[in-house]
Amino acid sequence: MAGQVGLDRTVMTCLLDGLEGQGLLSRRPNPQDRRARHVILSDEGRSQLRRMRTDVAAAEARLLVELNEEQRAQFRDLLTRVALTAQRGTLGG
Repeated sequence: MAGQVGLDRTVMTCLLDGLEGQGLLSRRPNPQDRRARHVILSDEGRSQLRRMRTDVAAAEARLLVELNEEQRAQFRDLLTRVALTAQRGTLGG
């Protein structure tokens, strides 16, 4: 999961610990691979995720109101590329 979202494993573990502590998810052993865990959202976790997605969509609509759909897609693509570059630590700072 950490690799899929571009986070270090230790950072992901810390984030999941916090979310689990808030009752937003649980981790259970994978029956096929005891070293792996299934991450399962609680009802409250699903509810908060829906609210956050709605809030993000509304904020994005307000911020990108002057762009047409093609421009919005291009902006998202470029922003994703910049974020991936930053995560790889290739900014040279």
